[in-house]
Amino acid sequence: MNPAAVTRLPMTVPPLPGESLGSFLDAITLRLDIPPSDLNRHLALPPTGDRSRSVPPEHADALAAATGLPAATFPPMTLSRWDGVVLDLAGAGAGRLKPVGRWRRLRLGPCCPQCLEDAGGRWQLWWRSGWAFACPDHALLLEDTCPTCHREPRTGMPLQQRTPLPTLCEAHVTAPDARPGHRRGYCGAPLTRAARRPVDADGPVVAAQRQVLALLDRHRTPDGDRASRAATSQDLRDLDLLARRALSALTPQPTYVPPALAAAVSMLPPDWTQDRHVLDGGPDVLAVGLTAAVAVQLERHHGDSPTLQWLVGQTDAPDAGRGRSPYAAYRRLSQASSERQQFPRRCGPRSR
Repeated sequence: MNPAAVTRLPMTVPPLPGESLGSFLDAITLRLDIPPSDLNRHLALPPTGDRSRSVPPEHADALAAATGLPAATFPPMTLSRWDGVVLDLAGAGAGRLKPVGRWRRLRLGPCCPQCLEDAGGRWQLWWRSGWAFACPDHALLLEDTCPTCHREPRTGMPLQQRTPLPTLCEAHVTAPDARPGHRRGYCGAPLTRAARRPVDADGPVVAAQRQVLALLDRHRTPDGDRASRAATSQDLRDLDLLARRALSALTPQPTYVPPALAAAVSMLPPDWTQDRHVLDGGPDVLAVGLTAAVAVQLERHHGDSPTLQWLVGQTDAPDAGRGRSPYAAYRRLSQASSERQQFPRRCGPRSR
């Protein structure tokens, strides 16, 4: 592909802060009222694929020629900025993205319905990080299923033959009388009509999401110091470890929940432990686990640490924190939690 052969588009739109590349390209096709296949031909882009995954230098140059934006604008709009931090692009091949760590599935469709409505269907990149559960701007839990078909609303693949409708569900649905395996088409339900699940704007859930975003924002480009990326990945793994410990401690339902978790736990559906891997549930489950993890890390620097003491009391490790400082208890809990048998693969009563 020769980027010099790519001509300037007659109209374009500016990318929004934090927007994914796929969402930006959808916005351009909407402005031009053309299907994605026409834009791909103009830019000499591959006809299929997840456009928010990564962008090779030659494709970034073609986008720059077509939009008038610097080529350096586009790599930070892709998931490659977190390669080796929260996902492994090299290990994923052409299939579903592979998260760093053994426990998390990277979802395509978490979103804030209010953000979608306000921005006209523009999708944020961090929603796909695997660490997204609450919108700090609107103090809402994110939604990862369609309110109508109850499926994951994004496929990751652009709808090539028609103008995209980014506020609608892309999930495939099957007619009731269709033969097995035959698809009818796309759901098309408005994602902006999803019920809002508010959280306290100044509460621990939003604070936890801001803390996680601060870690992700350390890496704004695909390039960067390898040691720094490894350190961030370890910080996130520590949060993962504590989050799984907290969710395990919630099954069966405990008689006491620390104040930092009370609001988040109250939003869990009654059947949240059924047939779900730990931290592979929806944003409500992520909110509980990561709110607990961030609370522990913040509280361990103070003498009063109710969340930490609650986890220590729930752990199966003998003398995890008895007679020790909060930091020593945190360290012992982390060591105990790193053992595989401490985390049952599915939520449920803890293995003894």
